[in-house]
Amino acid sequence: MSNKFKSIYRCVLSGLSHNDYALHASTIQAGDELTLERDSGNSYDSFAIKVKYDGDHIGWIPKGQNEILARLLDAECDLRARVISHDASVALDRRLYVNVYIAVAE
Repeated sequence: MSNKFKSIYRCVLSGLSHNDYALHASTIQAGDELTLERDSGNSYDSFAIKVKYDGDHIGWIPKGQNEILARLLDAECDLRARVISHDASVALDRRLYVNVYIAVAE
């Protein structure tokens, strides 16, 4: 049995100014893969999810929109993320959009 991936969530990343986003702002492109990593010890947000690009923490799934994804990650569901649009010339809160996908059995 093989898996395919279905889109389950779309958002603009938050926290771009607080992490390593600036290191990659000129190279991130639509279609690039991102890694999702739980940060359950985060004192600000118990459902925090780091988003990583090339191993560096570049942002977060927005607080208040992340509980379901956090619970899926905690249950070890296979979630993937991809950049769907990136425009370094616009405000940070509209700059980097991602899709999150979940593995489903065919």
